[in-house]
Amino acid sequence: MQRGSRLFNHGLWPENSYKDYMERFQAPPLKREGMPWTEEEDKKLLQLAEKYDANFGDPWLYISWEMQRESEDVHRRYISKVILPQGLQ
Repeated sequence: MQRGSRLFNHGLWPENSYKDYMERFQAPPLKREGMPWTEEEDKKLLQLAEKYDANFGDPWLYISWEMQRESEDVHRRYISKVILPQGLQ
């Protein structure tokens, strides 16, 4: 959005800083964002990874919404719980 206003502004609108955009458009934090993982959440992650087929495409957005965590956090947790242990065998 910031890039679009910069490209098509033609001097008609005042320049906003990145901080202004983040304050206006930042989504509220997810309920479990930044909290420690529980065993129940690990089980739910595995169930959702199977439901959304973690081996195909990019299911992390859907899984992250259902778990109320950031998609990068969910993906890293899946890698540490599923992918890395497979490589150790």
